[in-house]
Amino acid sequence: MSWLLLLIVGLYMRLSGPLPADERALDPASVLAHVEPPPGTLPIFFLEGTRLRPVYRPKGPATPAHALEALLAGPTVEEQKGSLTTALPPGTRLLGLTRRGSETVVDLSHAIAPEALRVAVAQVTATLASFPEIRAARILVQGTPVRAVLAAQFLHLGAAAANRAPAGPIHAAQSPAEASLPRGPLSGKVIVISPGHGLTRQSNGRWRYQRPFFEGEVEDQLNIAFATHACRELRRLGATVHTTRAPEGANEPGISGAPRWMEAAKYYLRDIGMPDWVHQPLPVDFDSDIDARPLYANYLGADLLISLHSNIGPNTGTLTLYDKTNGFERESHRLARLLEAHVVRAIREKVDPGWRSHGAVGTDARYGENHWAHMPSAILEIGFISQRRDRIRLIDPRCQEAVGRAIAEAVAEYFGVPPTPLPGSPPPEVILPVRAPRPASPPVFVCAGDPAGASDVAYARQLQARLDDHHGRAAFRVIQMKGSACTVLECLRKWDEEVAPARPSHILLAFGRHDLEKDSSRDSRVPLARFEAALIEAVRRTRALGAVPILATMAPIDDDHFHATRPREHYAADGGVQALRDRYNNAIRRVAWNTNAALVDLSLAAWQHEEEWINPAVSGDQLTPRGVERLVSLILREVPALIGAQPDGG
Repeated sequence: MSWLLLLIVGLYMRLSGPLPADERALDPASVLAHVEPPPGTLPIFFLEGTRLRPVYRPKGPATPAHALEALLAGPTVEEQKGSLTTALPPGTRLLGLTRRGSETVVDLSHAIAPEALRVAVAQVTATLASFPEIRAARILVQGTPVRAVLAAQFLHLGAAAANRAPAGPIHAAQSPAEASLPRGPLSGKVIVISPGHGLTRQSNGRWRYQRPFFEGEVEDQLNIAFATHACRELRRLGATVHTTRAPEGANEPGISGAPRWMEAAKYYLRDIGMPDWVHQPLPVDFDSDIDARPLYANYLGADLLISLHSNIGPNTGTLTLYDKTNGFERESHRLARLLEAHVVRAIREKVDPGWRSHGAVGTDARYGENHWAHMPSAILEIGFISQRRDRIRLIDPRCQEAVGRAIAEAVAEYFGVPPTPLPGSPPPEVILPVRAPRPASPPVFVCAGDPAGASDVAYARQLQARLDDHHGRAAFRVIQMKGSACTVLECLRKWDEEVAPARPSHILLAFGRHDLEKDSSRDSRVPLARFEAALIEAVRRTRALGAVPILATMAPIDDDHFHATRPREHYAADGGVQALRDRYNNAIRRVAWNTNAALVDLSLAAWQHEEEWINPAVSGDQLTPRGVERLVSLILREVPALIGAQPDGG
């Protein structure tokens, strides 16, 4: 039976989020171990309690579409009497099934409840595993990759009251002036203003704005200006206002080296002490930045989330977006209509009588900023920064002030209160201090794992020496993780004790060799899936620390030395240890590609003649001095581009 890569998702969620009550319930091994189906039948996987159980149906057309339709139809009445259930509720539809080479893309309707989605994915995956031509599968929910759906829903999304902090340190950070104000029309309301985009770290370590410049103007900065006015006006009405990015006055250097207010939301939210599930729910910084915004609003238990953007395209004018699938369609639509009406009216009155309105438009889970919010939310695209006519208006302080006041008036009308400001000056903005630990100084380079399976740590010492030569002594500190001869899962178990306290700036994730050696399964596909899932989690944790992840493929393996202590027949089913190494290296490359992480190629092609680098006089694969030098050279081929990278303004 072919292994479907999508089950990695379920394993990844088990590493990152809450464990199911029965840890073995959805274990891929239980799927792979079922007996071969009787002739002329297809296995359709339903649930017996918390376990997957195959039911054999007549093959019919014997196509993936036929099998999925049978799965979506659910268990028969007789099967239900026999205690079979399904996580796919009535109404779940197959929206699309396409083949791209050996990959199959499945698109399901959004009828799947969040709490059932992970189990539903396991059912779909197990059912498709009967088709040997399907070597990989990608499952979407209304066009959204299920990886993102699962991550946002199961990494403590913040829906439960226990995950909110209305009386926590964030709300306690009011200024004395704000705390002593008389009650205004919006007193007691918590509003989150989310200015979009900001400086984001790329895979090469450099920092770039998420959006392009137009005649020296960039949306990432412009959104902060509008947010400043909106927050001020909302506070004048008595609202408690929080922003997802540092306010304009936060000029101290952030983790990028640029002022904190220029950085994207995920870095600010890490700075102020938000838990990982808020600021780094996904392995990729850009994806995490999008989801972190509504997760922060969920954490606060906010009443409204308003995201501020400027559009790019051939049109001009204002557009407001709301989500139709997150359970708050009606109230989000009302909020979006009010924002659109008030903002367009204000711009027409103060700046441009001919300003266009594109109305309030509903979308189906297309924009994470709206979709993952557990409260009414809207994205306000104030104007088209790409069009010179709009851009001139957007950078006008009169327009920014008018839009800020219009947002406050729209919120007041939403709650049915008059927009009567409190007397006197508005309360000052609160700049929350940095609570999270920053990377150490001088920077720390942590070597986690061992790409060559060597019995010493000579490569870490050599790496320190080469970095000293290149950057000057004490410019960088290289630390070898204790017990480097470990699997990636063992590393994750020791992460909080051995990796996080070092406050690293870079982490070399050089795993695979010991994972391969400790693979005790007769079928490598299950441990390989676990390895890939764990490596994704290691990348996520690296970025949650504010560090740069660097993945490394495995160095060559000498057959004779390797099998001196390991029986060859153990690896025969996988085509030998070299074929198995290639599979692990391909998994490492997939993780680097999918998580936008740097990759150091230590494979045979880069290593050249392996017999020159392995000491033939020592049992195992201990490296010769030349081998150590070669290994470090390959690492340093990638590392210099990652060290000392500064923000890129263009």
